[in-house]
Amino acid sequence: MEKQTVIIGAGLIGLSCADSLIRRGMKVSIFEAADQAGLGASQYNSGMIHPSQTIAPPGTLSALSIKSARRLISLAEKSQDMLRSRRAQLKCSDIDRPAGTIQLYDNEATQVKLSALYDQIGIANKNYDGPWAMEKPALMFPNDASGSARLFSRLLSEDIRRRGGVFHLGQSATPVIEDGRVSGIKAGKSFHPANRTIIACGAKTPELLEPLGLNIPIVPVKGHAIVFGRPDNELPSIPIMHFKSHSALTVFEDHVRLSGTLGETDSQILYKIWKRINPDMVSQLGKPLLHWSADRPVSQLARPIIAKTPIDGLFINSGHGHMGWSLCTASGELMADIITQDRMEPEFELPPRAES
Repeated sequence: MEKQTVIIGAGLIGLSCADSLIRRGMKVSIFEAADQAGLGASQYNSGMIHPSQTIAPPGTLSALSIKSARRLISLAEKSQDMLRSRRAQLKCSDIDRPAGTIQLYDNEATQVKLSALYDQIGIANKNYDGPWAMEKPALMFPNDASGSARLFSRLLSEDIRRRGGVFHLGQSATPVIEDGRVSGIKAGKSFHPANRTIIACGAKTPELLEPLGLNIPIVPVKGHAIVFGRPDNELPSIPIMHFKSHSALTVFEDHVRLSGTLGETDSQILYKIWKRINPDMVSQLGKPLLHWSADRPVSQLARPIIAKTPIDGLFINSGHGHMGWSLCTASGELMADIITQDRMEPEFELPPRAES
């Protein structure tokens, strides 16, 4: 049988896996439960491509060593470079957005502490006291970037299809295991043979793999967004983050988006947070166009899982949390390396007790 890879999930991670594998001459099919690609947790994210925030939340190294933190940041920086190139190739209309992000803190002590941490692990940052500090202590991260993940997903999925990738949209899929290895996937009443399967379905990864005896340390954490039309008044040209609430304000080409939070159940909290930070600006945004929520796949290992599993032919690329947009291209490339070169990447392996 001709070697084929099936990818379950057509979000940023699944699309990036398909992109990298097709570039290596592999035959790829992508199964997605939604009726479009790119409708997952990144659809209305903050738009930030921000290596600076790879280890946040919680913003400390309590669960992550310096060495591991730097490895994760290195993956994010590689992804940022690859993403810049891919966005240019795909002619993304927002490729020329200004570089940088700004983060606001509620007190100077937090700003100083976090600046020292960023210095320690090699993330460029500087004090920011410009107009978009909003009378708060702030840091600027000059090497960050931003852009529309939704636009990129649409253009990338079209490009993958042109290059021979096959999409099965509106079809939930589950791996089929025979004699200890993947033989294909089942979608509805149909069986699709495959030599290997990549699970890239975000927060649904644990429930998909638990019946196979794999305990995946990924939990769903709700993220929210509120989208507004773009008013005529002056607005920041780069994303503004608020550290305590884990939220952001981003001005896109045709709209303004409040997004993020951690542990909140309702998107309305975003309006309250940013109304407190800058009441005049938020009041001028007017009536929201839409409210949105989705589950982000947060790894309890404080880093994504990009690895082969104990089941022959079964692979995982998930657990990116709030960093899916920032890590997607390099994660797809690393997954392709693991598959085509039969290599291991210890920093992103499954933990030893993943098998039940």
